Amino acid sequence: MRVFVLLPRPLPTHCRHSVNRTSRAVHKPTAYPARLGAQGCLALALLFLILFPVLLLNTCVSRDVVARAPSPDGTVVARLIEINGGATTGFGYTVQVSRNWPRWDREVAKLYEASRSECASGVNLHWRDDNTLVLEFLEAEQATFERAVRVAGKTISVIPTAKVSDPKAPCGGMLYNQEGRPHDRR
Repeated sequence: MRVFVLLPRPLPTHCRHSVNRTSRAVHKPTAYPARLGAQGCLALALLFLILFPVLLLNTCVSRDVVARAPSPDGTVVARLIEINGGATTGFGYTVQVSRNWPRWDREVAKLYEASRSECASGVNLHWRDDNTLVLEFLEAEQATFERAVRVAGKTISVIPTAKVSDPKAPCGGMLYNQEGRPHDRR
């Protein structure tokens, strides 16, 4: 034989109980979460249409390794990365040093609008000895450097040298000159 017991239904979550003088439960609805009306949906769609192209533009930045210089003892490698944001921005350059394997890069310099000559962008890097990395450039609009970093168990000194012109540097960005000019490929 089955026995059914009728239990009171639980109150919905949007209701609260309060007890009045007669000890009966009274349901008081609370405010519902805000809902977007037609105007809210239109505003959200416009916001998406405005921000989506901006997010796409941000992904059009290229970061290319344009120069590598291993230290004389071969334990550390310096890499020059050219950052190209497109026609409306100048070239940015980042210098990283790391041991050969496994690679853990340490950023030692950031330069913006660095040039090697009157018409060539970029930075020349070379090692003076096993522990000294020299960065040569004619001028830079902005530049920050670490004076020394610890990599592969040794201290690497970084020496930025401004006002050094490289007359052999071809005009333009470093990656552009490495890949060749489009009219030269014919």
